[in-house]
Amino acid sequence: MASRRASLAWCLGLLGALAGCAYSGAIAGRVEGRGMQPQPVTMNFQANRFGPGGKINVELPGGEYFTGRWVEVTPDTHADSFGPGGVGWGPWPPGWGDWGGGRDFASFVQAYSGNVAATLFGDRKNTMRCRFVLTNQADGMAGGGSGQCQITSGDTIQAQF
Repeated sequence: MASRRASLAWCLGLLGALAGCAYSGAIAGRVEGRGMQPQPVTMNFQANRFGPGGKINVELPGGEYFTGRWVEVTPDTHADSFGPGGVGWGPWPPGWGDWGGGRDFASFVQAYSGNVAATLFGDRKNTMRCRFVLTNQADGMAGGGSGQCQITSGDTIQAQF
């Protein structure tokens, strides 16, 4: 009986340790657009407990709320890591520049390896695409970085974390 309790305690401790592996944080940003003064925004991210990437959300000063997924791109990243709706690769909408690093997934991985890409969907039918350069790739999003997001409305967010 004592060995069962010890085993159960060990398993619960291991599960608790694994649950603690997920991390979250804030990204300070500044949204800019035509005819508006730059305004501060805060994006929040949370890492998945299991698997790559995590979730990210932001509310703009006008009240539009965005939520989506982020993925740290590595040479081992597979297209299915991005899930339904993914973060996208290949051609971006006109005026967004060549953030895709090419027109195929292999080019995307090569261009963004060691960085983070995200796609967020707004509650007012806009989409936001983000790319972040990590300060310390070994620490992932928890180690900080900087980047930019572009919204289909034309606004941009400069971000630092």
